[in-house]
Amino acid sequence: MRGALLRAVVEIPLETRASASGAICARLEGLIGDARGVMVYAPMASEPDVMPVARSLAARGVLVAMPRVDWEALSMSAARFDPEGELEDAGRGVWQPAASAERAPPESLEVVLAPGVGFDRACRRLGRGGGFYDRWLGQLPSGVRRVGVAFGVQLVDHVPAGAHDVVMHAVVTEDEVIPRERAKEAP
Repeated sequence: MRGALLRAVVEIPLETRASASGAICARLEGLIGDARGVMVYAPMASEPDVMPVARSLAARGVLVAMPRVDWEALSMSAARFDPEGELEDAGRGVWQPAASAERAPPESLEVVLAPGVGFDRACRRLGRGGGFYDRWLGQLPSGVRRVGVAFGVQLVDHVPAGAHDVVMHAVVTEDEVIPRERAKEAP
């Protein structure tokens, strides 16, 4: 399933992906509202570009965080995003704030944007297989809203999920916001 979904995204023309990313960002801005702490991500080539949201939030004085990965510990943490700073190459297509970036404590976040390889209408997320997001999201305070971000072609009928898989509160594509409340089988 991962391979097929990643191929589907690669087949989207670049200008169409850029346009879809713009529509996703507009939907995200409305969904985020007046949150004071938001975690975004630096997009990999196959992910919607949410950097305009990151810059817009930072300009409004919102605490903006991004993931930092530790490949050896198979863990992720949140670090403050500086729109004036450079992101560093963490390897494997991942870009992140510099090691010197201040940590963003999980309790400072109200919304987390999570990319995925695929999602279903029950807001289940199919990641890249490393479990980084699932482990990290599972440690967040219960009030933090988890929002999956994907292109419409990444929606599938059913994402297989286990007890360790964290379900999103909503999924945003260029065409719609899928709230978990509407989901047929959300756990």
